[in-house]
Amino acid sequence: MKKLLDKMKKLNENKNAKVVTFDFDNTIIKSYEESNDGEETMYRFGGVNPQIIARIKKFKQAGTTVLVVTSRNNDLEIPESSVKSMLDKFKIQVDGVFYTNGEKKARKLHELGSSLHYDDDPAERQAIEAYRKLHPTDIIVKNPDDLLKDINEVAKGLILTNDNKIIIVQRSDTEEWDAPGGHLMEGEEANYAFYREVLEEMSLKVKKIQYLSTTETIWKKKDLLVHYFLGQIPYSSEELDGIVQLQWEIADYLVG
Repeated sequence: MKKLLDKMKKLNENKNAKVVTFDFDNTIIKSYEESNDGEETMYRFGGVNPQIIARIKKFKQAGTTVLVVTSRNNDLEIPESSVKSMLDKFKIQVDGVFYTNGEKKARKLHELGSSLHYDDDPAERQAIEAYRKLHPTDIIVKNPDDLLKDINEVAKGLILTNDNKIIIVQRSDTEEWDAPGGHLMEGEEANYAFYREVLEEMSLKVKKIQYLSTTETIWKKKDLLVHYFLGQIPYSSEELDGIVQLQWEIADYLVG
């Protein structure tokens, strides 16, 4: 506690009138949980958001106070994938890093005096908007992915349940059965694009993602790279009905 209070005191002494805050995972650095045993959490690297990194540098050059506020659990961080080590690796300079340890960030952002916050998580953005109604503030909340464009590569793959069943999906537009996935966004690694697309389309967090192959094809008269993966989920095929939530792009799914 004393360490946190000293950190807040030092920050307040150096802070100017404007504070801009950034979520970390999937806002600055693209990553996903590879493992979590309750004692430490390993995150797998999946690329960066180049537009957000450019904004951080621009804010810093303008003298704005720039903070990272992450919902990661500080006690479960391991050096090789920690927030600090990744910021250092990509030479991203900020004025402080704050952990909410699994709690929503809204109150911490209010305490820090954030005027602008970037966060990829819709639930976090909604929580901030709700908190703002109870505690009036001028904070503006933005989705960092709105700054990114798709590139001409696709990541897709098969999902394996813990009872060794394979999941495929039916596309709403073509009604074809296919492996879930979609286009990479600029700055993304293909493994993370597969993870993100499965989460968006089915509300499933895939782990232990294994690269299978890459093929070249033609789509809309343009050359297209397609990267294939195999990912695992910690659910049996019988549990999926209560867990899967299909996005509009997916009409149905099949387990077999």
